[in-house]
Amino acid sequence: MTKLKLLIVLLFCFTFFHSFSQKVELAIQTGHSGEITHLIFNPTGKLIASAAKDNKIVIWDVITGKQYNSISMASVKITDIHFLSDS
Repeated sequence: MTKLKLLIVLLFCFTFFHSFSQKVELAIQTGHSGEITHLIFNPTGKLIASAAKDNKIVIWDVITGKQYNSISMASVKITDIHFLSDS
């Protein structure tokens, strides 16, 4: 009877933790290859946007220090960056 209880508990634990696990997504942390020209915090203070001479804008998570997202502006010189207050 104890083996059956142990099996049930293990099965419950496996299904419980499996149903709440998050999917892992690989994100390459490329950062900038040029001199950073602009930095700005978002209105909540949780994100920082940086723009550089490599014509790339990178969004960083303040707490983890990891790159959240990036966008390359191939033929456009970035002169300023702003976060919208409603997003």
